[in-house]
Amino acid sequence: GMWKDPLYMPRTGDRYKELLALQQIYLTMEGPKWRNRDGWPAFELVEEEETDAGPINPCWQYWHGVTCDDAGHIITLDLTDNRVS
Repeated sequence: GMWKDPLYMPRTGDRYKELLALQQIYLTMEGPKWRNRDGWPAFELVEEEETDAGPINPCWQYWHGVTCDDAGHIITLDLTDNRVS
């Protein structure tokens, strides 16, 4: 079922708050203009329950600059030399 899918992220809890925080960074710092935004454009579809690629999860999909711990929590964000403004 859905609960076994590592990409599934419920719409509640700390991990979802971390996802929303990344979304705010992307939207307020001109994410579409970044040099490398691998994974990040999924945010343009975050309002939908699921995208064609499946649920959005920066820890199980490769997102440029994002590092997570074993529990799926974001621990570092490195966007140096990436045209972040």
